[in-house]
Amino acid sequence: MSYVIAALVYAGADDSPGLQLIGALLVVGAVVFAVRTVRRGT
Repeated sequence: MSYVIAALVYAGADDSPGLQLIGALLVVGAVVFAVRTVRRGT
């Protein structure tokens, strides 16, 4: 997760919309995965 945050920060500093999009997609994917895991009850 820290890699995703670092990618978003770096993309903001570098003004790279592609890297920000990839980081945002990774965050959304991680949240969806976490919610599904919690709902299934491991």
